[in-house]
Amino acid sequence: STDRRTIVASIQSANLVLPLTVCTVYAPAQHRPRERFFRNLLQLPFFAGPTPPQAILLGDFNMRHHESNRYPALQDWVRRNMIDCILGSRQSPLPTFFHSQSTIDYMFLSPDLARDCSNPSQTYACNHSDHDLLSVSIKPTARIKRGKGSW
Repeated sequence: STDRRTIVASIQSANLVLPLTVCTVYAPAQHRPRERFFRNLLQLPFFAGPTPPQAILLGDFNMRHHESNRYPALQDWVRRNMIDCILGSRQSPLPTFFHSQSTIDYMFLSPDLARDCSNPSQTYACNHSDHDLLSVSIKPTARIKRGKGSW
């Protein structure tokens, strides 16, 4: 079980070639529960096999994905299958959690979506959160061909 800390949703649209799959996580802050959480997380169908097409993995991972390898199974899966769309050309991400000046919030995209990604941003959200807001623009490949006329 992921203790109600994970939401996986499939979004259908007439304009998408395939459904968009979004996996949002909120990992426990303490190491032992987080370790168990990540182990269980990898049992979800989202993580089975190769990267799901048109997939987004995001949330508060409560770990420094780019600095350590404390959770190798999850981190290896992410490195093999997803792209950090917020990082861009920087070598190190900016802090997203201000109490410890660490990066624990991430947004990863499957390679097919990463090609359609633009405008990554990291914004101070508000006084009610100690995390930054991460956002990107994604214009996925359209399924419907446009013909004559106004669209």
